[in-house]
Amino acid sequence: MTSRVSASGLRVVFAFISAFLLPAAFGQKPADLFTKAPPDVDEALRSRVSKFYQAQADGHPRQSEQYVAEDSKDYFFEMRKPRILSFEIGQIDYADNFTKATVLTKAQMYVKFPGFDKKPLSMPVKTQWKLVDGQWCWYIDPDTLNETPFGKMSTSGPPTGTGGILPDISHGPNPESLYRQVRADKQSVRLKSSEASSDEVIISSRLPGAITLRLQANDIPGVKITLGRTQLKSGESATLSFHAEPRPGVSRTGFTAVVVVAPINLAIPIHAAFE
Repeated sequence: MTSRVSASGLRVVFAFISAFLLPAAFGQKPADLFTKAPPDVDEALRSRVSKFYQAQADGHPRQSEQYVAEDSKDYFFEMRKPRILSFEIGQIDYADNFTKATVLTKAQMYVKFPGFDKKPLSMPVKTQWKLVDGQWCWYIDPDTLNETPFGKMSTSGPPTGTGGILPDISHGPNPESLYRQVRADKQSVRLKSSEASSDEVIISSRLPGAITLRLQANDIPGVKITLGRTQLKSGESATLSFHAEPRPGVSRTGFTAVVVVAPINLAIPIHAAFE
């Protein structure tokens, strides 16, 4: 059975700020051995990060506030937050004599678009933490916050507590205008059940800055899905290829593959149907 994906399905906003989501590995690098935190420091941070995410997984995001630095609470209140189903703390990079850290966490969350809205996606999430009065707290680094596909955004407006200044995006591009600049040339592909077949989708970017593409797809027996490129600059394109081999006696059903675009937090679903 073939399902159609509406154009609005291409414009999926994961609620985290762009700087938080990125395709990243969770393995430890050899260099980490020289910056390994003392066990008590690492344990304290992991405990705070776990409680921060567990409150959201339990459906009580407001309880996460107690783990947010005072200078970042205004931003935390205003940002839209996805419903996290589960999480797993991955790599932690420490800095400034173990008083700051960048934490990569693998989070399971739902993305609402036709054909894939009942299956959670696993998304890597990057957050920043710092020691405040002996406690690890989630915070926003204004320098990181201002990095966008358009370069570094200027800042204006009043400071938020003792922290930095939030960027003025009132005259900047809105999400819809960003999403229209990263496009797939079609929303579905067609494969054959009885013979070898292939199809492809071209994903192109007109954003001034670089973007990263990541393929999210289940393993389908007899089907190979490949993404030709994972980094695109303005004016470049990548090919998402589908190839299916016949599986005698096996009933073929349609499926959906997703290309996640960072840092604009766009998910592009491509539905594959068999005929």
